[in-house]
Amino acid sequence: CHTLEMAKWSFTSHSRAWESLINHPIKNSTKNPECIACHTTGFGQTGGFGEPTTSNIRKFKAVQCETCHGPMKGHPQDDGVHPTPITEETCIGCHDDANSPDFEFSKYLRLATCQSK
Repeated sequence: CHTLEMAKWSFTSHSRAWESLINHPIKNSTKNPECIACHTTGFGQTGGFGEPTTSNIRKFKAVQCETCHGPMKGHPQDDGVHPTPITEETCIGCHDDANSPDFEFSKYLRLATCQSK
């Protein structure tokens, strides 16, 4: 549905989050739950996936729409389902001091946004 946003997202680092784990210098990052949580969508979350199986990784790899915008089950049929506004708190769950010491919300948001503007 959101073709332009999806196209723009496909050029962001979020779209390649899983690949960054594969290429990470620390071995077995793709098996570490702390790493998987930030490099996939919905791992260990209500309604998400709990086992990093090949099938789950294929479907949920990368930082997809719902990671930033919240669960959208029922969208667009349910008029009560709306995306969560993206705030700095949305990002610092993964972009904390340990993993993104140079994190600046406004700078990162411009690089990661899916908006067509």
